Amino acid sequence: MESYVDALIEEIGRAGPLCRTKTLYMGGGSPSFLTDGMLGKIFDAIDKCLRLEPGAEVTMEVNPADVDLDRLRFFKKIGINRISVGVQSFCDNTLKMLRRRHTADTAGRILENVRMAGIKNLSVDLMFGIPEQPNETFWADLQKAVEYSPDHVSVYQLTLEADSVMYGMVKKGEINMPDDDRQADMY
Repeated sequence: MESYVDALIEEIGRAGPLCRTKTLYMGGGSPSFLTDGMLGKIFDAIDKCLRLEPGAEVTMEVNPADVDLDRLRFFKKIGINRISVGVQSFCDNTLKMLRRRHTADTAGRILENVRMAGIKNLSVDLMFGIPEQPNETFWADLQKAVEYSPDHVSVYQLTLEADSVMYGMVKKGEINMPDDDRQADMY
């Protein structure tokens, strides 16, 4: 991870003089897994090299298993003002199917903690089209997400990657994907 952070900082330095932006998005792969020291180095480089406009939206994707209230407060301190939480589902069985490291309770606690940390802009990511996922569970996920008053909700359809464990289980008939009609209903 250190070599990735070093390469990212070098890239920020190269792009910086050319870059003036209203938004900064750290995502795709749960950057919340990085240590506070690594994130601090990245944001020091951003402060030195990029020209963020006043009031810029600075977003970080987080995995609920990687953060707590103290980390969220640190994120706010370094300039993150929007958190996108990869909840995926509020159903523990669905989370197990997805092999997520968090529980529904953990996800709910993190959503509450985002607000407690003073971060005003909250986004919730949910997923549909998951093997063995009943339509009712997906609708319950949407309703539960709304209870946390997020500013944004993103809903993604599961894409099975050919080299994933879940793909192999579907291919062997161990688990079943929702049929196209059910997935269309969820969409």
